[in-house]
Amino acid sequence: MSFKISKTKLALYVSILLIFLPVSDLFYGNPLIKIAVNINYAYILGFIAIMVASKQMRIFGKSKILMLFFLVMTISTLVNSGIDIDKFISLLKMAIIILFIAAQWERNSQELISTVENVLLMLVFANFISLLLYPNGVYEYFMPNQWGGGEVDKQWILEQKNSFSYYCIILLAVSSIRCSALKMKIWDRKWLLEYLICIASVVISKSSTGTIVLLVELIYLALYRLIGKENRFNSKFMTLAISCVYIIFVSGNTALFGNVIHALTGKSSDLSTRLIIWKNSFDYISRRPILGGGYTFGDEFQSILGNLHFSSTHNMIVQIMFYGGIALLAVFIYTVVHLVRNVSIIKEQKIAYIVFGIVLMILIEGLTESLVGSVKIYILLQILISFTESEMLYEREVENGGAE
Repeated sequence: MSFKISKTKLALYVSILLIFLPVSDLFYGNPLIKIAVNINYAYILGFIAIMVASKQMRIFGKSKILMLFFLVMTISTLVNSGIDIDKFISLLKMAIIILFIAAQWERNSQELISTVENVLLMLVFANFISLLLYPNGVYEYFMPNQWGGGEVDKQWILEQKNSFSYYCIILLAVSSIRCSALKMKIWDRKWLLEYLICIASVVISKSSTGTIVLLVELIYLALYRLIGKENRFNSKFMTLAISCVYIIFVSGNTALFGNVIHALTGKSSDLSTRLIIWKNSFDYISRRPILGGGYTFGDEFQSILGNLHFSSTHNMIVQIMFYGGIALLAVFIYTVVHLVRNVSIIKEQKIAYIVFGIVLMILIEGLTESLVGSVKIYILLQILISFTESEMLYEREVENGGAE
């Protein structure tokens, strides 16, 4: 039995793998990987140019919302840092990748979903094996603090424990989209296998955030199986519930969650000094509330927060305001509202519940992780936007008798 794969599909697999490859010394310490990544950006630009020139996609198309997000971040960076080449290149690379994902969706959405899912499954499974073989980490990374000390952070294939929970969320989200779009199910055997690998990974590594997110997602889907089929998706109620949780949590009133967090993770309700990080972050944001401080990373970010150990704000909303203030937060809120509005219009209830479940995973993960400093979350958001808009268009065509 021969196995054949087209050059187009092979190129897509390699490109997606290089996009999702962790930016760590394990990979980027190899100069050949760096060369391959740069070649991939050239391939991505060429692909986008061909798609636009052949009129298979508009220059922004379904990616216009996230392009606005990057535009606000770029303006904020320009205002705060002037012309900083490294920052602009980083933002440009993320924007190009999102355009590429949108273009690939227009070319062949099923192939894109299948490729992203299979690449992520390969990476998550490889990481799971590394957890079993090297429980104390494949390698270690020393994280210094301003007092001359620091702590050693265990690293695996997908970096440290909270980092690879991102990969699990995106894997399960894309797999759920495949199930709902192609099979009209909320899960199948492949999804269940992926879930078992993911939950085992976060439990073994003692990732509290990942464990909570995956347990909540399973409970959410189980509740849908029990009561969701008989009830139409209520976008207003869902949005209000999530908003209340965020307002309470970000305001620092975490006592309501303290016992639950401690029971599940063994950590105290201060969430490992994250309240301190949020206080320092809000002190910084309060001095530039409209546009924030611009896209910031590395030593500059750590010096702003006053601690060499703080590599992010550990909260998605706080990180968004750190990057772009109220302006960028408004764009993010619009993005979430746009998705919720889309799923409230979609008549196929499985798809509506699946998409909101994915948004729920993102928001819960974002309670204690920043997310928006990496291109991964934007890829998932772009897939969700493309998926919901395509489904709305399909249902409209069916109503008008224009689709089979």
